[in-house]
Amino acid sequence: MLNVKFIEIIKTFSKEEFKAFGLFLNSPYYNSEKLPLKLYDLLKKNYPSFSSKNFNKEEIFRKLYPDKGFNDKLLRNIFSDMLKLTEMFLLSEIYSSDDLKSRILLMNDYSKRKIESLYKKNLEKAEALLNNTEIKDLEYYKYKLELEKSKRAHDIMYRDVYIDQSNRDQEISDLVTVNSLLEIMYRNLHMINNQKKHNYNYRLNFEDEIDTFLNNIGSRYLELDHIKYLYYTFKLLRSQDEKFYFLLKDFAKKDFDKLPRDVKRDIYISLTNYCYIRISKGDDMYIKELFLNNREMVEKDLFTTAAGNIPNVFFMNIVTTGLEMNESEWVENFIEEDGKKLKDDSKEDTLSFCRANLCYYKGEYSKAFSYLSKVTTDDMTYKHNVRSLTLKLYFDTNEIEPFLFHIDSYRHFISGNKLVFEKIKDSINNYVNYSKRIFCIKNKIGKADLDDLPVLKNEIIECTPLINRPWLLRKLSEIEKL
Repeated sequence: MLNVKFIEIIKTFSKEEFKAFGLFLNSPYYNSEKLPLKLYDLLKKNYPSFSSKNFNKEEIFRKLYPDKGFNDKLLRNIFSDMLKLTEMFLLSEIYSSDDLKSRILLMNDYSKRKIESLYKKNLEKAEALLNNTEIKDLEYYKYKLELEKSKRAHDIMYRDVYIDQSNRDQEISDLVTVNSLLEIMYRNLHMINNQKKHNYNYRLNFEDEIDTFLNNIGSRYLELDHIKYLYYTFKLLRSQDEKFYFLLKDFAKKDFDKLPRDVKRDIYISLTNYCYIRISKGDDMYIKELFLNNREMVEKDLFTTAAGNIPNVFFMNIVTTGLEMNESEWVENFIEEDGKKLKDDSKEDTLSFCRANLCYYKGEYSKAFSYLSKVTTDDMTYKHNVRSLTLKLYFDTNEIEPFLFHIDSYRHFISGNKLVFEKIKDSINNYVNYSKRIFCIKNKIGKADLDDLPVLKNEIIECTPLINRPWLLRKLSEIEKL
């Protein structure tokens, strides 16, 4: 394949863009040479892959110069010119696709040319475009600041030199503040997310200063949706204070339609991550919060990726939390309807596990075992989930030998896996150990005794980290009722 920069760009063109590029090259203003047009005709025959063996430097040169011998330097000059034309085309497409940016550029040019009527006409159009913008995000405030700067410069240069600029100066200063707050908070939020994921050690600039400012003289800026969303999200991640969880959740419900989809999704991801943290610390009331957040993400169609797929782990988590909340009917509908959006390469494994989980909660144990047998992937997440559910199935069917054998197998699987973080290993091992102790009390194995139940119950309630705490407590309650 020919490795040339302008071809790498053209390979990304849609059919409409490639056709428009041909019209661009035919414009005498942009291109008065015939060679780029001849080269475009060669490109047309090889678009979009440009993978033909005959599409090489020698063949291109022969088609462009049939009477000359191959000259690599001359061809490189042609390619360089074509790259410039390609980039000029991209720039023209960028500006023509952004009406507001184009209007501001025209305004500034008309101001320099002292054409007042056209300056005013484009200013009105630019302000109308800005006022009709539904989402007041960082881009919106950048354009608003550019407009105010343009109006101030135009007034000073071409209108009454003594015009009172105090209001406009204040507006510009406020917009600079808004843009600065948004930029810094966006960047700090990005860094704190990466810091948690990858254990990076970032320095977060102006964290304390922004906090002090927004809680004092700058409190009025919290009336702006994007600043409020970023501040609440950052404070929730940074402080883990429950107050910011509910502030962010209330904000999402009241101002949801004003936000772009990616921001809506980020808000719910922050809310669900906080729920996981509280659940891991033993706050099981957050299981319900987690399910409600997940359900709202489903209802608002926030869980699908840009490709229209549902992440598998997210799908399984929704099913698990829904079943924990006894929402089996909702979960069953979710599996069958939204399961169509799972990626094909792991769809069957995901659906088989989720159906097995649903059957377990419905007491259909043989069906659950049957579905589990269809999960064949080597992915660690699935292996753990299958083993966890198998433990529950052996427990509820009271299969003593299979249960005890599975417990030992599960322990060895976790301890020998280097891909599992130590904290996660601890939470799984605690779950396995408590499951065995409850099972032994239930079946009077060894020294286990019913008198141990109160102590064991307190241990499970206070233990962190621990997965499946509600399930363990339910099994204890079932034994107490025997």
